[in-house]
Amino acid sequence: MLLCGAASAVLGGCSPAAAQTANVLRTEQARGAQSFVDSIGVNIHLSYHDGPYGNFPAIESLLKNLGVRHVRDGVSSGQTDVCREDRALNAAGMRFTYITPAKPTPQILTDWANCVGPSIEAYEGLNEYDISHPASDADWAATDQIVQKTLYNSVKGTPALAHLTVVAPSLTSPQAYRSVGDLSSYVDAGNMHDYSAGHDPGTPGWGANGYGSIPYNISAARIVDGNKPIEATETGFATEVTHTGLDDATQAKYVPRLFLEHFNAGVARTYEYELVDEGGPPFGHFGLVTGALTPKPAYTALASLISLLRDDGRGADAASGTLRYALGGDTAAVHHTLLAKRDGQLYLLLWVERMGFNSDTRARLSVRSQDVTLQLAGPVSSATLYRYDDDEHLRSTRLPTGPVLHLTVTDQVSVVELTPAGRPA
Repeated sequence: MLLCGAASAVLGGCSPAAAQTANVLRTEQARGAQSFVDSIGVNIHLSYHDGPYGNFPAIESLLKNLGVRHVRDGVSSGQTDVCREDRALNAAGMRFTYITPAKPTPQILTDWANCVGPSIEAYEGLNEYDISHPASDADWAATDQIVQKTLYNSVKGTPALAHLTVVAPSLTSPQAYRSVGDLSSYVDAGNMHDYSAGHDPGTPGWGANGYGSIPYNISAARIVDGNKPIEATETGFATEVTHTGLDDATQAKYVPRLFLEHFNAGVARTYEYELVDEGGPPFGHFGLVTGALTPKPAYTALASLISLLRDDGRGADAASGTLRYALGGDTAAVHHTLLAKRDGQLYLLLWVERMGFNSDTRARLSVRSQDVTLQLAGPVSSATLYRYDDDEHLRSTRLPTGPVLHLTVTDQVSVVELTPAGRPA
């Protein structure tokens, strides 16, 4: 059976050379759309009053419009103004993971939890202590172990805190994870910082054993967390002239794919570093927003995706659904995620996972579009295609409802929304 048909006129065409035999149909269980949205987080620094984070009304508006529900920041003992701001963000639906200080005693943790109130959902161990420890701490790994054990015992031994998640410390290399060793008895969730050095989010790696890939970084983190749910508490892409920097347009393509690649890999939550550029090397321009508080294209792209997929209500586990389908045609490097909302709507997200920018030459790389067929086993009431426009907003196009759809997939995420037969279109 050839997969070229009338729908090609709507979706960009299907040349005779691209026509291929249909793949075998398979049934895939969709994951909840809200579970994906719930996996998205962002780093902020509200205690940095002398920079753009000092403009809290603007920061609050940016976070609300972005649509994230999970934020990572640090404990700022004694800064009651930060507590007030965190409570205001919590009133808008956001909850915080807090990086803990070097001495996480029950009193310090309880005082901070009382200060920020219901905004808190997790405490996290030391941040990259393998590279941030003072020179005077010759046995930094032992310090990391002691602090994590103290943190875990303080949280779980304090009734008012025991419900909080305790996240493992973040480290920057497999060697550092090996030095710290197994702390799985003292964590509820693992932790990794898997920056990809300007490579595409789904990179297979650029060194031995897949160095730099998501699976490589998960494997390293497992040394500490055992097999606990894992979080990427920092990851992202710079938009500055460095050996790992991208341009704005490539960051806008990579950021939605970054969250989807992590979600597909089983990462429980991923925190973009960060919301706002702070200026200065080496991490001064990783923001989704400039230091002047102007959204970059990546901010708009992520906000648009969250808005489309949000399914607030009774919890992420309420959504379920399956799709019996086959992807055919030119599917090399085409990645996908299948999601469902609790009303039965299905969302098939598709993208070409290839590198789109050479940070060394500061040049975009041409990633060709690919003609892909979506063969459906049964009828649907309606089908809608969402693509990003030039302003990074997802725009919809109604599709034919035949058994075969022809899609032009690019290195920017597109979404096929399907209404199962029997539901109103």
